[in-house]
Amino acid sequence: MPMNVETIDLAIVFDASTQAAGGMARIVFTMPGSGVPYFTSKAIPTAAKLDGMDIAIVDVITPHPRAHVRALIGTQDPGSKHVLELSYNLSADLVTYHPAGGIGFLTSMGDLDDPGNYFEAYGPSNIEADAYKLTLSLQVRNSPVAHQLFTNGQAQVIPGSVPTWRIEFPEWYLTSSFFVHLTSTPYAVRRAMIQGLNRQIPITVYSANVVAADRAVEMLPDLFKELEGTYGPFLHDSFTALIAGSGGMEHCGATITEVDALDHELTHSWFARGVMPSSGRDGWMDEAIASWRDYGYRRVAPARRGPTNLAGFSIFNPFAPYNIYRDGRTLLAELDSMFAETLGGLRPVLKKWFGISKGKAVSTEDFLSYLENESRMPISPLFNRFVYGKGRRFGGPVMTIDADFGKHPPKLTRAQILKLR
Repeated sequence: MPMNVETIDLAIVFDASTQAAGGMARIVFTMPGSGVPYFTSKAIPTAAKLDGMDIAIVDVITPHPRAHVRALIGTQDPGSKHVLELSYNLSADLVTYHPAGGIGFLTSMGDLDDPGNYFEAYGPSNIEADAYKLTLSLQVRNSPVAHQLFTNGQAQVIPGSVPTWRIEFPEWYLTSSFFVHLTSTPYAVRRAMIQGLNRQIPITVYSANVVAADRAVEMLPDLFKELEGTYGPFLHDSFTALIAGSGGMEHCGATITEVDALDHELTHSWFARGVMPSSGRDGWMDEAIASWRDYGYRRVAPARRGPTNLAGFSIFNPFAPYNIYRDGRTLLAELDSMFAETLGGLRPVLKKWFGISKGKAVSTEDFLSYLENESRMPISPLFNRFVYGKGRRFGGPVMTIDADFGKHPPKLTRAQILKLR
């Protein structure tokens, strides 16, 4: 049974001299029912205590091989509250140790399989639907060089002889939300304030490419104006963008992206990291919305086409399939046509959806229920065929490898991640 995590206090210590990094976590959780509690973590714990007593932790086999689930031995009572303390070592491929003695650490996440991962790759976390407050401490030992920290949390430098940062994240963040980049690599950094609908929004843009950083800063005011006008006020405290030149991923009020995909990734601060998917099988919604926007919010009449599977997967599947872009935006274009006469199209419906659901994890079923309530139309048959992949095929495949990503940038390669650190 997944824990209901309330808080995680995590400290990660990087040692430049030994080129090793270790984490120590204190997790406060309650049990939603009677059962064996589990959490998600790619790292293997080296020590664990539950309520002050040593406890064994075992791997759990799930229907998806990339779901890194670890369970505590022993059944716990419903409603009971516990404290789990963990120690672990960070894998060597998660940290770069620069020749001059600097550290590079970047939460380079991915929501598509191979090599998809969320925060469980870097520290203990939980299923995507569970929100919790993360307080993260980063410390760099035995390094002679200065470091910069970029994050979508509230960061402060802790006074002392050893460089230490403390970051507090909002309590509604999920495992896919966190952005942390600690680096000794020099970057061109641009900071500005953008006037939003009802407040000034701090932005930080940084890149190894000065021209790219400047271009991104120039683009952002118009993009914020457009997206706030379409979907409502920006939710997050600030916006941070690492202009990587290639590859990308969205976070809450932050992104790693290329300039040409900046608008796509900023859209995800409304849908993906504003209204957030409850699991991998629900991730099609946000990519469909962003991809529909990439193609100019096309409106098409519902067509006779083969079924497409966007969400008919196990809840343990942490990642969405590749066809969510093309098939997802096609479905939204059809819904836009269906809603045109009575609701003014789909965009006003999505704006209201954002207002109702921002800061929450939602499921495909939540979205379906909302659409049917708003439109007073039978949307379920459409979802059964084009979201769950049910029905006769008309000779077409249920899923397609022709992803046609739109403006979504390709995933970061291993070499690109090393260079960004």
